[in-house]
Amino acid sequence: MSHLKFIATLAFTTSLLSCTGAHNKWSSAPVVKVDSVELLATDFSQRLALKLKSFDALTVKDTNVISRARSEVVDEFIIEALSLKWAQEQGLQLKSSLIKEEVMKVKKAYPDELSFKMALAEEGLTLSLWLKNFRNTLLQKYVFEKVTENLETPSEEELKEYYKNNPGEFRTVDKVKIRQIVLESENNAQRLVNELKKGRKLSELAKKYSITPEADNEGLLGWVEAGTNKVFDEALKQGRGLSYKLHQSNFGFHIIEILDIKKGKQLNFKDVKDSVANKVLAQKKQKAFSQWLESQLRSSHIYKNEDLIQAIYAETKG
Repeated sequence: MSHLKFIATLAFTTSLLSCTGAHNKWSSAPVVKVDSVELLATDFSQRLALKLKSFDALTVKDTNVISRARSEVVDEFIIEALSLKWAQEQGLQLKSSLIKEEVMKVKKAYPDELSFKMALAEEGLTLSLWLKNFRNTLLQKYVFEKVTENLETPSEEELKEYYKNNPGEFRTVDKVKIRQIVLESENNAQRLVNELKKGRKLSELAKKYSITPEADNEGLLGWVEAGTNKVFDEALKQGRGLSYKLHQSNFGFHIIEILDIKKGKQLNFKDVKDSVANKVLAQKKQKAFSQWLESQLRSSHIYKNEDLIQAIYAETKG
């Protein structure tokens, strides 16, 4: 539930376009039904608003974004309802002790109870609504585990085949050891390049002029993985040594010295066998769950009020 830590910069609300404009007419209308389980318009609106909190005001005006968000809300509710239905049919219930334990794990991420409740408020959630959603999430996880618990352990042949077909997942990335100077001004950076050409040491100039924290360590940034930053990836192409070429980033202008390079290598199968097994098993579980979901969909009556779904939109406030 790490999303609770997110603080929205804009408050999103959803409204319903209606010919009558009567709130009580649409708020209790079902948007989606899975057999007897209903998602009402007000609940759909709230779920849509929460989903759109991570987008800026301009993005939520994009009809494709809104359409995708609506579809996600519908799909998530259907899975939630099917999981609840199946759990009831199987007589499965979450123990209150388990729910309490999982809730405490979430709360431990916050300094105190007040901070936790403030985080909920910033998300537009009451404690009771959050607990309801959290229980649903735990139940879906429990159903997933039950549906997939009797799968066969992946064979040695399956593991080797996955390893062979996905070599990039089992390869270490290139690493570079970097010392750098970063300055806000291109002119000032070029002046230091000229000083370096005269024989001045980068470590000396970095400690005196660089604006980034590693200046205190004579500009020594340490080991950086390839793909971490575009600037460092460009510098990696130069090979070992000091380059007088300036590299621009959001931090400023970089003068970079590559002190060392560690090339990535393919990991041996035996060294990553456990990781391969976890990946293959995860694939098997996902496939089994998808098949279970398809069977549940076929045996259930799904109703969607498409007109009502399309009528619910997002608007920004603040």
